[in-house]
Amino acid sequence: MIPVKHFIYRSRLKLNKFMSRRVHFRNLSIWDDWQDWSEIDVKFQQLSEDKNFFRFRRNQLLLETMEYKNFDAKKYSDDLVNLGIREPRVGKPILPFGLRNSLNLGHQYRHVTYFNEFSKSNLVNIDRIVEFGAGYGCMRWLLSELNHKGSYFIIDNPGVSELQKRYLRSSVESDSFIKTNWAASMQNLEIDLQENDLFIALWSLSEVSTKLMEQVLGFLENSECRLLIAFQNTYNGRDNFGHFSKYFKNAARIPISYPEGNLHSTYIIR
Repeated sequence: MIPVKHFIYRSRLKLNKFMSRRVHFRNLSIWDDWQDWSEIDVKFQQLSEDKNFFRFRRNQLLLETMEYKNFDAKKYSDDLVNLGIREPRVGKPILPFGLRNSLNLGHQYRHVTYFNEFSKSNLVNIDRIVEFGAGYGCMRWLLSELNHKGSYFIIDNPGVSELQKRYLRSSVESDSFIKTNWAASMQNLEIDLQENDLFIALWSLSEVSTKLMEQVLGFLENSECRLLIAFQNTYNGRDNFGHFSKYFKNAARIPISYPEGNLHSTYIIR
């Protein structure tokens, strides 16, 4: 039997789907059939400029692509509250009843705790962080709240980058925003990743073209930087597991089996 609070949350999500398309973002069309992030990047650019940006986290496209909505992340959402970290209301996230932080924020914190556990280090002590595909900026916001003081680089498509900039400008301290940098590709990044730098790619690297994926994996293989990668074992019929298995032989590999998520994915942590 589904708990009542879970049922209410799911019902709110379904209601929001109707509201998103017909009321709140009716000028922003939805693309139901897409395979590459560049195909919908223009929609995130439009979302960053929409008059209803104040509720952007209720946009259906964002909910379907960037928000984790399973209750196995609840514990981590609560853990953050116990640390005194409460999510900003920028974008009006849909919260389950009685929860102070979204399930998506809890999900991001789960990645942080896994990295700390399996790398036997503390992520906030990393000098520089490079995040490949950063959603709307949730991980960047979280790490700034956890007191990461180093520089932060985001590699993403231009439309999504505009969404991240508007969200982070509205939600992080000015010092953290100043230390946040954007690039369109690894080539544009122009930094040499060192031993105390961290490369984060949470499912994003396994959803790009095979050529780009292999290029980035080869670059990271020749680097001494730390890694926090999660990848889908298969994507659009491609055997990602086979590709990723060729790299990072000394890194920790952890199968991902969330009770509700069932993503058939793997962590690589170094």
